[in-house]
Amino acid sequence: MVSVGPPGQAEESLRYGEEHYRTLFKAIADAVFVHEVREDGPPGRFLEANSVACGRLGYTREELLQMSPADIDAPDSGVDVKSIGRRVLAGETVAFEQVHLAKDGRRIPVEIRAQKFSLDGKVCVLSLVRDITEHKQAGQALKESEYRLNLALDASGLAVWDYDFVTGDVRLSRHWWPILGYAPGEVPSRIEAWEKLTHPDDVGQVKAALGAHMKGITPILDAEYRMQAKSGEWRWIRTVGRVVERDAAGRALRGTGTHGDITPRKKQEERIERLTRIHQVLSGINSAVVRIRDRNELFQEACRIAARQGGFGIAWISKFDPATMDVTPVAWAGIDAIGYEKLKTTARADVPPGHGVVGRAIRQQKPVACNDLAAEPDVGSEQRREALRLGYRSDIALPLFEEGSVAGTLTLYAKEPDFFTGDEIKLLAELAGDVSFALDFMAKEEKLSYLAYYDALTGAANRTLLNDRLAQTLVQAHRYGHIVAVVVLNLDHLKLINDSLGHTAGDELLKRCVARIRSCVRESDTVARLGGDEFVLVLPGQRNASATSRVVSRVAEAVSAAPEITETLQRVLNAVSEPMIVSERELNMTCSMGVSLYPEDGKDAEILLRNAGAALSRAKQLGRKNYQFYTAELNARIAERLSLHSLLRQALERDEFALHYQPKIRLKTGEISGCEGLLRWNRPGAGIASPGEFIPVLEETGLIVDVGRWAMEKAVSTYRKWQAQHGQAPRIAVNVSRLQLAQKDFAAVVETLLKRNENGPVGLELEITESLIMQDIEANIAKLKAIRQMGISVAIDDFGTGHSSLSLIHSLPVDTLKIDRAFVTGMNASPDGLTIVTTIISLARGLGLKVVAEGVETGEQVKMLRLLNCEEIQGYAISRPLPEDQFEAWWKTYRPEGQPAVTLK
Repeated sequence: MVSVGPPGQAEESLRYGEEHYRTLFKAIADAVFVHEVREDGPPGRFLEANSVACGRLGYTREELLQMSPADIDAPDSGVDVKSIGRRVLAGETVAFEQVHLAKDGRRIPVEIRAQKFSLDGKVCVLSLVRDITEHKQAGQALKESEYRLNLALDASGLAVWDYDFVTGDVRLSRHWWPILGYAPGEVPSRIEAWEKLTHPDDVGQVKAALGAHMKGITPILDAEYRMQAKSGEWRWIRTVGRVVERDAAGRALRGTGTHGDITPRKKQEERIERLTRIHQVLSGINSAVVRIRDRNELFQEACRIAARQGGFGIAWISKFDPATMDVTPVAWAGIDAIGYEKLKTTARADVPPGHGVVGRAIRQQKPVACNDLAAEPDVGSEQRREALRLGYRSDIALPLFEEGSVAGTLTLYAKEPDFFTGDEIKLLAELAGDVSFALDFMAKEEKLSYLAYYDALTGAANRTLLNDRLAQTLVQAHRYGHIVAVVVLNLDHLKLINDSLGHTAGDELLKRCVARIRSCVRESDTVARLGGDEFVLVLPGQRNASATSRVVSRVAEAVSAAPEITETLQRVLNAVSEPMIVSERELNMTCSMGVSLYPEDGKDAEILLRNAGAALSRAKQLGRKNYQFYTAELNARIAERLSLHSLLRQALERDEFALHYQPKIRLKTGEISGCEGLLRWNRPGAGIASPGEFIPVLEETGLIVDVGRWAMEKAVSTYRKWQAQHGQAPRIAVNVSRLQLAQKDFAAVVETLLKRNENGPVGLELEITESLIMQDIEANIAKLKAIRQMGISVAIDDFGTGHSSLSLIHSLPVDTLKIDRAFVTGMNASPDGLTIVTTIISLARGLGLKVVAEGVETGEQVKMLRLLNCEEIQGYAISRPLPEDQFEAWWKTYRPEGQPAVTLK
């Protein structure tokens, strides 16, 4: 634009002469117009126009002087002419763009600079007009070029950058922002901001590449690195560019280039690299499967290959125990910095460690991967958290199968996140399948070897292995002077089971019995099956015959316990120790055993087996379900115990049992509040037997269930007899045994015996020890609730000796707490003893329960319990347990202190 100077100077100059301005009009290269000014109206006609104006518009000077600006301004140009006129008249020089129309209709874009002007005393406007057609065309061309560039950048996914190396300013095309998810202007246009977004591990190598290019060492800049997107994700970026401006000394001043997202390509490259690693592991392990026949060696080699060839920093193989759900490491590699002891975990679903990949893979029986360990660091084994600390980000557990069941897992750790995806998991599952195939093959080989020495049905040693072990055992016994027991065991009535229920049921029973026998002996003992229902036990290292007797006794008890077999057997075999009706015959699944001892009964295997067989024959002659020693001295002792078993079974049938009654009194009034019926046995020819002599035997044989039922029925009938005779009667308490309460139909049995004793008040209280109730708390609560609804009271016997909690005591359906006699005895012996009794009494009162102190023997104890506000007492201080007639006589003459004797009607 040509300037004509300030407005004041122009006006003054024009006053000096018109010729001067005409010369000026001719010299200026731009068009010049002078037009009149009208107040608040359109511009007036032109007063002057130079030849440039005439030539540009195609008008003659005379034609233009007959026209006004409105005649040459394009009506659609959008210029506010009035506003511009007001500004010019106010003395402002105004520059603006306009479109002029030539005489031939051409549209000419122009730039106008207008200012106020005085001509012959008139106020006019002087306009200098420049043709900007070429400028506009160049701008449009630039826009079109930028448009095409943007299309190309949109299609390529690239962004353009321009970096001023001197100032650190960076200019970015609009395509840069979407790559990292930012809005334009959200990141400062400075190189520092760029560096801040670059991964710390990559900044150094990017700077090194840029430095090399700026020094001219490399022709172009080409760098691949990671930048953090707004979402937090790391994206792979490729920057390509070059220096485009240097100073005179050759120093780089500015560079430009492109910037593109290559994350998909990088992920594909990483995936190919991962698959290559897995293929290497697969190939290496398959080679190991072919050449290795030892399970542990194969496991160790597989871990080594996975760690070294596959690049997995941690690889370990576990053994799974389905009984305990424990997962134990058996082979590992690459964990020196962690320690294999931290690998042990569990497959249980009810604890956090069981929710790691190992536990889930075992439960789901399929590969389970975690591609972001940081998302769940508190599940799985302790080693998983340690692995996370060491930089591992992904892990996978692959179940290993043996004969159709999960035998363990192969677990691999990788430092890359999202390592284990579809194709990788498929390849690793194939790898686990190959290892599982090898395990199956080894298992078949081991089974063939196993069958050479073990019984296929029961897993017991066969005759070959028995002879070998017995011979070795006798050599060791001779060397060290030990006793060896050889037991020949026969399952009674197995033939009947086979004939009536079939061989399938018989085989299942055999397996269960062997399992129970094994549970009673040591791992060093031998359990062998000779065939059919005959077994041999070899018990080495016995110190004396008494120890042997205890082992044999445990075996007999185990075989007599109720095994759970097939549903067919369950129908008739409720308990091995109880009578069973099978095909209208009563059957007990028991065992008979004959025992011989080395060296007393023989010094070689053949003689010991023969003598044990002879002892077995004698056991069968004595009625089965017993064991006989070949040694006469021990036979006498065992015979006595067997005799006691037999006598007790007969005692119930012959009505030799009785209840002796011990009273309970209320301390506050001295009145009789009840009594406890205690079991006694009138042993023929021996008088009253001590409970310690026969009750344990009743428990062992299971007779306690029948005898306990008899005791409850006797107590109910006695109470109702007393009530009928005297009009009132003390409630009678009886003890409930472990086996009684364990019966599923215990409550139904109690209800039945009540019905047999007619209707009316029950008068029965059941005493159950605290520890017994706690054994199956939920089932026992249900039974006790049903019993209380029958009108029967429930007392917790020996309270304080079990392991119950206050919350459980509160929920138990009981009426009475009985303080154990040991606490009562120790009450005066120490402050602790007194504190225990005081606490139990306070607890009972707080829970609304009655409290009874048993075993009270001295007046001093009575006095102390009265001071402690104990509700009732029972013990020798009141009376010993008395037979029924003697108890009635005592009751008749008893009177509380200061009260008349109780009168019986």
